[in-house]
Amino acid sequence: MPLRSESHVRRHREPERGVLHQALLTHLETFLERARAPDSGQGLPRFVERELRRYLECGLLAHGFARVHCSRCMRDELVAFACKGRGFCPSCCGRRMADTAAHLVDHVLPQAPVRQWVISFPFRIRFLLASSPRMCAAMRGIFTRTLLRWLEQRALAAAAEGSARSHLGDSEPAARREPQFAARSGAVVFAQRFGSALNLNLHFHALLLGLRLRLAERAPRAEFSAERTAHRCRRR
Repeated sequence: MPLRSESHVRRHREPERGVLHQALLTHLETFLERARAPDSGQGLPRFVERELRRYLECGLLAHGFARVHCSRCMRDELVAFACKGRGFCPSCCGRRMADTAAHLVDHVLPQAPVRQWVISFPFRIRFLLASSPRMCAAMRGIFTRTLLRWLEQRALAAAAEGSARSHLGDSEPAARREPQFAARSGAVVFAQRFGSALNLNLHFHALLLGLRLRLAERAPRAEFSAERTAHRCRRR
């Protein structure tokens, strides 16, 4: 596939001309020194400082690039390395967001209604979850299981109520005429670590699929056989 055509010419990204890049390049060291001051605390976490410094190198040819050659149009392109950051770089975060959304729509989520649920936590719990990946994963699992169980219980109760109304006046025993339903759903959960003011606010966004009810398969009744039972007893 040609790298260039008459209808499309690739434009190099120039992050160094952006306001965010220029402001961070000018004031990063001062900001870090103030954060390390005795009256400001212990400074920023190392992963935050690493994320900020990597952003200043993202998309710049001076910090590494790959040379791509097209054998059809015989042209070369230089593609600068990306920082692949997860929390600050607008370009990398936007690319990851678009790729994740496309993957969910094309390969994960079925053709079913989807609803979003959000859970937030008190300030003390937010800081604890943000500093402990293991506890954050455990809390995410508790939230997902509780939400799925609650939705399944509601769906089963509604299905049982509708089935009971449709069989009012039947002379057949309830145990035989009422079908047994099973509810199945699924969820995709993302942890967001910041709020609208870019403050530390760890909370979860859950995408829940619409519940699907199906008739539960009843186990077939085993026929009683006196000879078979006596044979098993003699073998034991």
